[in-house]
Order: sequence, then C-alpha cells, then structure tokens
Amino acid sequence: MDGDTPAGGHWNHGHADREPPPEGAHTLGAPKPYRPREDDIDAEVRADLDRWEHEDGIRFAGRDGPRLFPATRREALAALRRFTEHRLAGFGPHEDAMLAADPVMSHSLLCSSLNLGPLDPLEVVTAAEDA
Repeated sequence: MDGDTPAGGHWNHGHADREPPPEGAHTLGAPKPYRPREDDIDAEVRADLDRWEHEDGIRFAGRDGPRLFPATRREALAALRRFTEHRLAGFGPHEDAMLAADPVMSHSLLCSSLNLGPLDPLEVVTAAEDA
C-alpha cells in the first residue's frame, strides 16, 4: 500500500490475466502438476469403498482413480514446491482460459490443501512471493 492506495495504483490486474490460449493449442504445455504417490492406506480405502459398493449396494458419484490432491502436510508442501518452482510463471496470463484437453493448465491445485488445513494461506502467498 501507498497510504490509502494500492502500490502501483491498481487494486486488480485481472485484465492482464485474460489472454486466450495460443492459437490451435490443445494444451498450454505446462509442466505436470504434483500428484501424490498412493500407499497402503489408499489401497485400504479403495478396497473398503469397492466392498461397500458391491456388498452393500452403495452408489458413489464420480470415477475412481489415483488421488489427484494431497492428503497430508508433507504432500501439500511438495505440491506447493512443484507449483512455485515449475508452474507459477505460466499461470497468470492464461488463468481464465480453458482447454478441453488441458483441464489443469497452469493452476496450482492447492485449494483442497488450503481448505482442509495442510497449508496456511500465508505460507502459500510467501512461497509465491519468494518464487
């Protein structure tokens, strides 16, 4: 802040984040996002869910597959590092663009870690500023 006004004179630079994807692109070509490695706990949970579905007739929405998001602080920190070191630079210009073949594009995929608590918003902001 510069007194009561934002540093640089603007509250929002959203207009700079509205570039369309490159002409004819199917993906942005961003480095792959962090993906957690599944372990025995994941296998146990998946087995329980499958059993409940087959034996108890429970129906789940969505499609089962490998986890896409961190479940522990250690995984969340690894995801944050991956984003700030490899993906952050490409995020801004195309943050509002969409490509059917590239659903993640350059996004951080850190929302679940922020919403569920493994990451604190301030540490994410600090990591982005330090990148």
